[in-house]
Amino acid sequence: VPLSNFLGWFLTVYLFFQAFTFYIYKAKISFGNNFPKSYWYQAVLFYLTIAGGFVVNFLTSGGGKVTDNTGVIWNVRDIRESAVIVALYTMCFVSFLAIVRIKSWKSGE
Repeated sequence: VPLSNFLGWFLTVYLFFQAFTFYIYKAKISFGNNFPKSYWYQAVLFYLTIAGGFVVNFLTSGGGKVTDNTGVIWNVRDIRESAVIVALYTMCFVSFLAIVRIKSWKSGE
């Protein structure tokens, strides 16, 4: 799948979310938070569990080599290591930001 396909869908989704955000802002719709902080921490915990799965897979799985359809040989350990790096810099970072934000909430916010 060409990169332009991913970029096109990324732009499409972004525009839909941005349009919805403008609608919510202009309509002055307020979403109250009636849930305790523990409710929101659960979502972050589950998201971190998914990221942790990449780390566990990297640490417990063996190596090996795989060959793609074009004949290129890939080291399985390198692929798993890349997945861990991506999880750390994306999933764990976003989870950390979510935890910081949830901690800063006042009750009833």
